[in-house]
Amino acid sequence: MPKKNKKKSGQPTLTPRSYLQQKRARRLPIKTCWITKNWKGAGKANVAVVREHKGEHFTIGFYLVDLYCTGVKDTWYLFNISKFEYEDIVRQFNDTYEGHEIEECSYELAHNVIFAGLEYAEELGIEPANDFHLTKFILEEDDESIPLIEIEVGFEGKPYLVSLLDDPNTGYYLKILRENVGEGNFLFTESPLNYFGPEFDNEEDVENFLAVEDDDFEGHEDFYDNEFYEWSPKEWVEFLKDSYRFEEEWSPALQNFILYSCLYQSPVDMNLKNKDELDYIVDGSAINEDAKINESLNQADYEKAVQWLLDIQEFIDDRKEIRKLIKGLQKEIKENPHNYILRNYLATCYQSIDEKRKWLEVAKETYELFPNYVVGILNLALVHLYNDDPKAMLDLLGMDIKISKTFPFRSEFYPSEIIQFCEIWQIYYLQANNLQLSTFFNQARNQLAMSYEIMFDNNQFLQSSLDDLVYVEIVDFIESLKDKPGEQKKMAKKLSDNLEMFNGD
Repeated sequence: MPKKNKKKSGQPTLTPRSYLQQKRARRLPIKTCWITKNWKGAGKANVAVVREHKGEHFTIGFYLVDLYCTGVKDTWYLFNISKFEYEDIVRQFNDTYEGHEIEECSYELAHNVIFAGLEYAEELGIEPANDFHLTKFILEEDDESIPLIEIEVGFEGKPYLVSLLDDPNTGYYLKILRENVGEGNFLFTESPLNYFGPEFDNEEDVENFLAVEDDDFEGHEDFYDNEFYEWSPKEWVEFLKDSYRFEEEWSPALQNFILYSCLYQSPVDMNLKNKDELDYIVDGSAINEDAKINESLNQADYEKAVQWLLDIQEFIDDRKEIRKLIKGLQKEIKENPHNYILRNYLATCYQSIDEKRKWLEVAKETYELFPNYVVGILNLALVHLYNDDPKAMLDLLGMDIKISKTFPFRSEFYPSEIIQFCEIWQIYYLQANNLQLSTFFNQARNQLAMSYEIMFDNNQFLQSSLDDLVYVEIVDFIESLKDKPGEQKKMAKKLSDNLEMFNGD
């Protein structure tokens, strides 16, 4: 257990992008892939790879590929979007951009187009778009398991750079081509038009693309009609006879209703002194968001740390800039070795570029130098989980899920510290496929976020992972009732009774 040496701070941790960094998206089945119809003639392609979560939610990787010269020119992703959002993307893309429609294609074609463009550009000395270090994990590993398809690159045997008049990267591309290919050995056109046809330039464009007026929702009000609200006990029995009914009738409301009616026991259900999840976790301590922050640091130290955090947040998706920040932080830490927050931000930088070995080194060093820096301890626990070492995480935190037992030298905790504590335990129990405790910590996080108006980055990531687990557990639960009419009737009555309470009858 940590030694007594009181130091405090809060620190953001995991984000949905970490879902990709951990290669979890590769475990999802590929639903379909899309490519622009005219990609062969144009030498450019918009490619989308769609992976499906349980319950008809989708994670999509988008790749803007220039086969003539620049390779993966742009890339982004959408995480865990609904079926309606997904269908709207496809519909609007085809309706809006005449002549640049998309069509379904095999994953093998999508993969080969992306990597043909990538490899050709790299041969020229041109690196892919910054976010490819994330979106590549939506793709399968580029190895011999993917059949090779010959994709033509270049234009008539030469690199052909087609650049918009206002493209800020034109100078960079020309410099690289002149250095690596030589003047006269490549073609160049500066176009006033968007030669890629329809494309999104950034995530804000994607959000605007998805935004629809109220009128556009006409006809979609009953996307999830939730007919189960009206089911009788007899209808529940019929439902429980076959897990395929759950897949057919699925909605978020139905999934949650079955979860909390049949599978999850809250602390109140277990007669734990009528405490809810958050109360149980903070039992023996208090939540205090107004306490003096970082009391061992002076104001100048704290303000310096805040400025570094702002820089990290600004460049979190830019690997080159993050590497510059790493060098700057290393220098700053040498000059201010007592400022433990800087060390944690250095760990955050390594986490953001998926350098887990360096992240672990910095987290361990921070813990050794500041053994009671709560956020530093939690960060070390997190990197142990990322490195598939839950035993090391348990050796550090112990098995007690009350935060006061884990950190007995503290009587008060910041909301951000408790959020991080809950996130780590939720990840641990998700990895262990423990539905009960995964849900327990998810409930606590949501209670804390609502009570203290906390916005936390990885809500979507953790919720999606939990939803996937809940879906599987419900299917297994219904399958376990098969050919057991007595159990089916018993559960049907429980669901019906809970529905009456839910409806206020």
